[in-house]
Amino acid sequence: MAEITYLKVSDLGEPLFQSRSSELYSYDNGTKLVKLFKDFVNQDEIDQEELNTAEIFAKGGSTVECYGSVRAEDTDGTVRSGFIMKKIPGATLIGMLGKDPTILFRASRIMAEEQVKLHSLESDKIRSYKDYVRYALQAPVFDTFLEKEDYEEIERRLNALPDKKNILHLDYHPDNIMTDGEHTSIIDFMTASVGDPAADVAAANIMLTHAEMIPGLSPVLVAILNVIKTFIRNGYTKKYCKMTGVTKEEIDAWRFAFLIVRMGIWEIESEKERFAKLLLEDLRK
Repeated sequence: MAEITYLKVSDLGEPLFQSRSSELYSYDNGTKLVKLFKDFVNQDEIDQEELNTAEIFAKGGSTVECYGSVRAEDTDGTVRSGFIMKKIPGATLIGMLGKDPTILFRASRIMAEEQVKLHSLESDKIRSYKDYVRYALQAPVFDTFLEKEDYEEIERRLNALPDKKNILHLDYHPDNIMTDGEHTSIIDFMTASVGDPAADVAAANIMLTHAEMIPGLSPVLVAILNVIKTFIRNGYTKKYCKMTGVTKEEIDAWRFAFLIVRMGIWEIESEKERFAKLLLEDLRK
């Protein structure tokens, strides 16, 4: 890790963007961003994202470059952790819809092509996806609905699935792809791992079908976004499979793994009941 930069949150101004786990601030005359994580995100996860981002940039899988760690003192005296990274021009694929609605008809191809490029890369530095699934499975939420036999089935399935070192994103959706109309880059590598590419496609399908991608939207906007997600998902999956030869069966075999990661790592209240039902159906079919 590079040398740590010490800042005050109050000197950064208002955040440009807020997600469930972090806030992004403009830095260094707008050429860079400071990503500060919220209190509930542990330091290991923050360090992992910084490592993932630096490694994927070094491998040519993204144009997001890291410039070192940050510790920022908040107004209440607490110190928040994060890192500095390059600001990528443009907007996300979802954000671009307001400027250029025709991008909707290119989004599936862009998603498939960018993911195929990422999956062509391998790493010995980024954590194993199977290990990440096992880590997520330790979350207390699973003891509320899984039986001993379910845990045994999960371990059996994990052991039977392929061990690979391809780089996976595991939070892959149109709001994590930046474009300025000419250049495109994947962003946000908190959950990145290495493993079987089919696992990443399974994760993307679940994100585009069942996940709450953008919290706090009105019911009308949620309904519109769901239509957009379905349209993109169908085209993206078809194009990815055609480009790579990956089959639906190979993708579906990894569904249970991402359901575990999504529930265990994020613990999103609005998803708990739905994802628990999906996981049980998958394990017991």
